[in-house]
Amino acid sequence: GSVAGVNAFVGAINGAINAGIADPLYTGATLGTGGTVGHFKPFVINPGANLQTTTYNFGANSGIASTGAFGICAVLGAQASAIGGAFGGIQYFAAGIPTSIIGNKLPGAPDYKFSAGMQYAAPIGDLTLTPRVDYIYTGKSQGSVFNSAVNQVPAFSQINAQIQLDGADKKWFVRGWIQNLSNNTAITGLYVTDQSSGLYTNVFTLEPRRYGVTAGLKF
Repeated sequence: GSVAGVNAFVGAINGAINAGIADPLYTGATLGTGGTVGHFKPFVINPGANLQTTTYNFGANSGIASTGAFGICAVLGAQASAIGGAFGGIQYFAAGIPTSIIGNKLPGAPDYKFSAGMQYAAPIGDLTLTPRVDYIYTGKSQGSVFNSAVNQVPAFSQINAQIQLDGADKKWFVRGWIQNLSNNTAITGLYVTDQSSGLYTNVFTLEPRRYGVTAGLKF
C-alpha cells in the first residue's frame, strides 16, 4: 500500500464507526422475548464516536505537535484484510511496526561526560579560607531504544560553587555553597511510556538553583 491508501483507509473506517456499527445478529427482540443472547441492542458501536481522519491537527494546547487520528484497533485490524485491497493493500501490525534496534545507543548513556574543579586555600592567620568552583558537562544521550530525534536529550552543563572557612587545626569549618549557579533548567533524562498509558513522555530536569550554609565541628 501507500501512505495515501492508509490515510484513506483509516478515514473510511473511522467514518463508518462514527455512523455506528450495526449488530448483524440484532433482531429487535429484547431480553426474555427471544433473540440471540448478548445481541439485544441495534449497534455494536453506537453512532457519534467523533473519530477524525489522519490529517486532524490535535491543537496548540494538546502537547502533540503532529497530525493523526485515534481509532479502534479491533475494527481496523478486522477491516484491513476485509477491504484493505480497495485501498492498495493494508498491512496491520497489532503490536506495532517491527523495528530493528541493532547498533542503537543505550538510553540514558551520554556520549561523554567530564567534570573539573578548581580551588585555592588562602591562609588567614590560623584560619584557612578556601573558595572552590566545579564544572560538570554531560554530552547528549538518547531517551529511547529507538534513538529517534524527538527523544534525544541535549547536552547540558552545571556549575557549583562554595567557599569554606576552616578553623585552627581544622577543628571546625563553615561552608557557604550554591548548586546550579546559573539556574540551568536543562532536561537530564526522559523516557516514553507504553501504549497502555498513552505513550506520554516523562522528563527529568536539573534541580533549580539552591544555596545554603553548612557547619561542622571536630572533637
